[in-house]
Amino acid sequence: MGESIYRVMTYNIHGGLDAGHRPSLPGLSRTIGASRAGLIGLQEVECCFRRRSGLADQPALIAARLNLDCRFAAAIDRAPLTSRGKFGNTVLSRWPILHAWQRFLPSRGERRVLLGAQVQGPSGCLTLSTCHLGLDRRERELQVEEVVRAIESLTGPFLLCGDFNALPGAPELAPLFDRWREVQTARGMNLPTFPPGGARIDFIFVSPHWEILTATVMDSPASDHLPLVAELALP
Repeated sequence: MGESIYRVMTYNIHGGLDAGHRPSLPGLSRTIGASRAGLIGLQEVECCFRRRSGLADQPALIAARLNLDCRFAAAIDRAPLTSRGKFGNTVLSRWPILHAWQRFLPSRGERRVLLGAQVQGPSGCLTLSTCHLGLDRRERELQVEEVVRAIESLTGPFLLCGDFNALPGAPELAPLFDRWREVQTARGMNLPTFPPGGARIDFIFVSPHWEILTATVMDSPASDHLPLVAELALP
């Protein structure tokens, strides 16, 4: 059998708002669709959370517009045991999601969560995980330790993506860069993903199973971040 090609995206969608804090869910959906990504990790996703973003169920709406399978994990839950008042991360997949799990990360301020999804891809099962780390360096150190414990327990091909709120050379991110390849780094690229600060803080890490074919940062006004997209091959 030949290798399977996957397009993977990580995208902080800013709570469904563009850089000017205007609702941008249609533009976000168009950007995700234009990427042709089949595996997507989203951060700062709202589920009936704030009026300024229309109290929309963003995971469900984006998934329905793009005909993708979807799982959501709430880092913040203002209304437990309901479908409202939640803020967190989402995994979207062109292929069936067989199982999803979440793990809360050590947090001093805003609560953070790691979301993982086992996907039945064309070449077999794989895992896509996504996270959004904190703003404090020591907090990120502890969160990275927890992420490493979770990801190292996985078997088979895996991907870890998200907004890590630190530059590639940050010491607290070294355990990730030392263990796994990051798509821009592997391609010798250093394109910013957070235009307001001109910073590269969004990453896609891959297990040794993957061949990294391409990496690109898309230009889109739909969020204050830009989406990072990689094309990967899996035997």
